[in-house]
Amino acid sequence: MKFSVLGPAGTFADAAAKKYLSLHPIKNVEIDYHATFDQVYQAVTPDGIGLLPLENQLDGFVLATLQRLQVADIDEIGEVTVPVNFGLAGKVSSLAEIKRIYVQFKTEGQCQKLLSQLPNAQIITTSSNMVSVEKLQAGMTGDAAIMPQSQLAVQDFPFKLDNVADQTDNNTRFIVFKKTAGRAEITSTTGCRTTCEI
Repeated sequence: MKFSVLGPAGTFADAAAKKYLSLHPIKNVEIDYHATFDQVYQAVTPDGIGLLPLENQLDGFVLATLQRLQVADIDEIGEVTVPVNFGLAGKVSSLAEIKRIYVQFKTEGQCQKLLSQLPNAQIITTSSNMVSVEKLQAGMTGDAAIMPQSQLAVQDFPFKLDNVADQTDNNTRFIVFKKTAGRAEITSTTGCRTTCEI
């Protein structure tokens, strides 16, 4: 069975999928990573399941998931909540040297205190926290990124700052779903951001 989630490995969706499987073991399951909400949904086969973020404690509901729940033929079969925290890494030696900062669009709303300390930095919105990491890896001096706290331990950058979310007990709730058999699928909505990883 395939368990379709927002990827790549290392995202909060990945952590949520693994937590769900630890609480509800499924034999012969494979976590199947996809870059967008629509890809996750489309990848769910009749005998598979999917996982999407529903609500963050600091930044509210995830619009792309709510829209899909309203119009898609899916059945929610479970929920899982994971703690969410962020770190900052950069190709700098201090906050004052940051010229550009990569941040996923839902993450931005959860790290306003930090961003308010960088009034002269250009905020570059990304579709995924792991894309923010990749942009920083490929970036230049003066670049920084907000990323999952867990990534700070495995990334090698000259400047790191732990726990930059606006509150330490931040959580995101995810839904686990399957498609309703024998009904039409939907395509991605127009004019809506459908690419994100909380």
